[in-house]
Amino acid sequence: MTAPESAAVQGEIKRLIRRYPDLLPVEGEISRGVELIITVLSAGGTVLTAGNGGSAADAVHIVGELMKSFQRPRPLTKAVVDGISQADMPDDIREQLVTHLEMPLRAQSLVEGLSLSTAFSNDAQPQLAMAQQLLGSARKGDLLVAISTSGNSENILLAAYLARAMGVSVLALTGGTGGALREAADIAVVVPGQTTAEIQEFHLPVYHCLCAAAEAYFF
Repeated sequence: MTAPESAAVQGEIKRLIRRYPDLLPVEGEISRGVELIITVLSAGGTVLTAGNGGSAADAVHIVGELMKSFQRPRPLTKAVVDGISQADMPDDIREQLVTHLEMPLRAQSLVEGLSLSTAFSNDAQPQLAMAQQLLGSARKGDLLVAISTSGNSENILLAAYLARAMGVSVLALTGGTGGALREAADIAVVVPGQTTAEIQEFHLPVYHCLCAAAEAYFF
């Protein structure tokens, strides 16, 4: 069964549209975004996120939802449990690890590398700091979730174009007309709204749905 055919995945998308009917025009893009995330994670890839200001907070938020349980339990795989069980460590530590760890969905934010971003901004070109982090962290087959309410944030655009050059897919979350990022992305979810606040109010439920649907598929 493919991701779009999964009842659990579709349930998350339909729940989103039911609660936010204004997102109906971008339901197809959201569904394709879910499929892309699942494809990347299934192949062992990483979801990388980037944004500025409030969108930077959203980028970090997405990673938090993917790297631990969000709405569903995420029991450790047998391979992980066996690896911990066979490792040389005190029994009480082994018990804590096996009992309380959860399986992650691989994700990394590009906005938290403060030392690298400030050093590169100071020594080279500030607008390329995000791209520099992407160059060092991403690998072919990964996914960049690029967030820009206008779709015209220069540092996000530069990172998106670099991603495409590296064989990294780009899923854009934007608003208004979608800006230049709409054309730079493989998939662009252009939510309704003209102001930053209006667009961000739609971005949150959209990426919650992306994370919940991916989690529903794997767990």
